[in-house]
Amino acid sequence: MKIFIGFTDVAGYFTKLRNGFLSNGHACDLVEWKRDWRSYSAADKQIYLVILIQKISKIIISANSRTQLAFLSSLQIILKILFFIRSVYKYDAYIFTSNESFFSGTRLQNLDLLVLSTIRKKTYFVCLGSESRPGYISRPYQVWMQNKTDTEYIDGLYKQKDNLKNIEKYATYILNHPPMAHYLTRPFIQMLAVGSPAITPEVFIECQKNRMNTSVRILHAPSHPEIKGTEHIRKCLQELSDEGHKFEYIEIMRKSNDEVLKEIRKCDFVVDQVYSDYPLPMFALEAASYNKPAIIGGYYVDYIDKDIEQSYIPTSYFCHPDKIKDAIKTFILDHELRISYGNKAADFVRHKWNAKTVASRYIAIIKGEVPDAWLYNPNYIRYMHGQGYSESEVQQSIYKAIEIGGLESLQLLDKPILQNNFMKFSSKYIAHW
Repeated sequence: MKIFIGFTDVAGYFTKLRNGFLSNGHACDLVEWKRDWRSYSAADKQIYLVILIQKISKIIISANSRTQLAFLSSLQIILKILFFIRSVYKYDAYIFTSNESFFSGTRLQNLDLLVLSTIRKKTYFVCLGSESRPGYISRPYQVWMQNKTDTEYIDGLYKQKDNLKNIEKYATYILNHPPMAHYLTRPFIQMLAVGSPAITPEVFIECQKNRMNTSVRILHAPSHPEIKGTEHIRKCLQELSDEGHKFEYIEIMRKSNDEVLKEIRKCDFVVDQVYSDYPLPMFALEAASYNKPAIIGGYYVDYIDKDIEQSYIPTSYFCHPDKIKDAIKTFILDHELRISYGNKAADFVRHKWNAKTVASRYIAIIKGEVPDAWLYNPNYIRYMHGQGYSESEVQQSIYKAIEIGGLESLQLLDKPILQNNFMKFSSKYIAHW
């Protein structure tokens, strides 16, 4: 079996997945239109057409005339068409990332999906967050749209839903996570049932050191401080320091993945983020690979046991955002608890989420062997807090969408109970304000 993965390697997820396919004896190519500056993926031998497409993308950025821009854009589309045709003869299955296929963002958008569906090629879209989470409950969307007009803000919501609608129409399956799948209309495969590929077993390291006679070393490595709740984490740590607790706080930003991993090896535990809807995001997963426990805040902690089979939930200190300070204090004071959480997290990812095992689940999916327990019906979604927001902030964001675009801007007409819940939830913002 030959598998294609494109076109964005989100936090190294798809590099590890590709390695897992290779370990299972299946040919797999990961193609990126643009390399991540954090250097998650190894320098593969690049396909010549892809190199040309990448070079043209760089030139387009500096195009100084409409004529030049039109020419370069047309040339790039032609090259993508050639690359797409080449792929049809080479690959048996396609895994797309970040809602992006061959012709995304071009005049031919979705034509590739139509063709692949027509010739019965299997296609899978993997949603890891902001590409599917409704913009009005997504802090990243708010950051992207902060300088846009109200009309552009609402239009962006509709475009997001329309894109997912087309993907649902053509994809064999979508892999997603219940608290970020509000826009979907048909059952999808749960991400936690499949797993996130961790570092391969041969490089797992038992490196939890006994540091009882030294100050506890805490690591926070936000990719986007505003989204990760970094200010709140700093505030909690300052309060704990003022209370007399001894610890060393390391905060790193815009570092390569290798540099982040070096810091993980030296810490006692990590604080990932304050408002997550996922119990083990990629930074916390990397920490677990090195036996280091992670504290992760999120309102989804009150929903996860209802949505997800217990055996699918990875080990982390997943707590309510209001309990972040208490969680950090607990880990500072309780060395044995830290060790226990770290070892349990490592055991989970070593045995259930190593790259080869996760890839084997994808292979089962491609073969059509999808257990009913892996599927989730989006009509059951009740979570409304999103990601990156405090409760009052997300209520304000939902209210803003309704105020500007009407209740229909939530685009939940197919889920009347959830739509009504969102309306009631957002009205609390008015009461507080």
